[in-house]
Amino acid sequence: GYVSSGTLSLGAEVKVTVDFGRRAPIAMNHTATHVMNHGLREVLGDDCNQKGSLVNDDKFRFDFSFARPPTVEEMAKVEALSREQIQQSLPVFVKECALDDARSINSLRAVFGEAYPDPVRVVSVGADIEKMIADPDNAEWMKYSVEFCGGTHLASTAEAVDFVIVSEGGIAQGVRRITGATGAKAAALHARAKEVGEKASAAQALSGDALKKELTALKQVAEEEELPLSFRNGPFAEVMKALGAKVLAAGKGDAKAAAARVQAEAESLVVAESAPFVAHLLEAEADAKA
Repeated sequence: GYVSSGTLSLGAEVKVTVDFGRRAPIAMNHTATHVMNHGLREVLGDDCNQKGSLVNDDKFRFDFSFARPPTVEEMAKVEALSREQIQQSLPVFVKECALDDARSINSLRAVFGEAYPDPVRVVSVGADIEKMIADPDNAEWMKYSVEFCGGTHLASTAEAVDFVIVSEGGIAQGVRRITGATGAKAAALHARAKEVGEKASAAQALSGDALKKELTALKQVAEEEELPLSFRNGPFAEVMKALGAKVLAAGKGDAKAAAARVQAEAESLVVAESAPFVAHLLEAEADAKA
């Protein structure tokens, strides 16, 4: 610790307190990474392994090894599975166990190359640790997250409130990174996605300058705001693609009409004027050929 005021000397009595206001969201994000790690194995298979993580009171970050970028559908499924476990209000079990006993549990996930103490602290989301050790090969345990961990956690997944994946991308050869959030922030991002999605859907009925204006505003939202990855790369991307195509098609139609107008105007000048040359501004917009 750091002395912020006064002095500290050997033998002084001190009172240590935890900042629970800050600790609570850290626990939410930490338990969420365990739940998501389980979801990644469910969706991507056993070739996906944890390489590192960071949890604080604002977000979580999770690094994992995988040979290729996960698809949009795969990441959406990981998020859906994680949200589902939070909604199920699964109890979180914590217990110190003999290292060999803990390693025998079939669903255990551990960080490759990490040295673990004996006994080791085990955190299970949804299944009683003593029951798992008593019957370590039971296929039922594969439904739950089980990890070695010394960090702070929730008593129940319901305390995380909500879950969202905000980004996913490569950070090194064969290593990828996910960022996301839980609690009120996650709920707010899902609510914002719904609001933006409704605006994008409503824009499909627009045309002309109104459509261009709304498309520009939606692009600005996509560039500047955090949104759920499953929304940004999923339904929102599809609607934005359709809106862009509509604007492009309308532009081509306008250009075609402008070209026809210019040609008719030029033909009328040729017929009407008998001078050796004519200086006239033809309004062809950006169509140089016209």
